[in-house]
Amino acid sequence: MKVMTIAEAQAAFDKVLESLVEDSVVLKRGEDDVAAVISIEDYDKLRRLKVEELLSLCERVGRQAESRGLSEEKLAELLRNDD
Repeated sequence: MKVMTIAEAQAAFDKVLESLVEDSVVLKRGEDDVAAVISIEDYDKLRRLKVEELLSLCERVGRQAESRGLSEEKLAELLRNDD
């Protein structure tokens, strides 16, 4: 991972983009990390992981609800109620 200040990144943005071929770039303001620049491939991987995590969570919640007696019919009834 390459680390640059924001000023360095602004002055040489082409180098930031070139660096993405090898690794991500962390941008710093003073001592603080404030952003990360990643390749589109890495971004797509992160997006897929987030979707997979959400689907996994939905499956777990569904199994828990089912084990506690919530059926699709009961859920539909609860969602139909205006209360």
